[in-house]
Amino acid sequence: MKPRGTQELNSDSYTYGGVKETMHWIPIEDLDKYTAYPSFMKDYLSREHSGIEHIVTDERKCT
Repeated sequence: MKPRGTQELNSDSYTYGGVKETMHWIPIEDLDKYTAYPSFMKDYLSREHSGIEHIVTDERKCT
């Protein structure tokens, strides 16, 4: 995502249950203070990357 000169995030996103979702920028060094999904993302973002990566996850629980 290219920087747009503002840290304001506007979203009109809702969960499957109809609850409005909100987005917030947080410093990467503070990720351990938050619950993040997908669950591997905290570790992933703490490493340096080069190039484009396509990430597909499915964390649904089977019963």
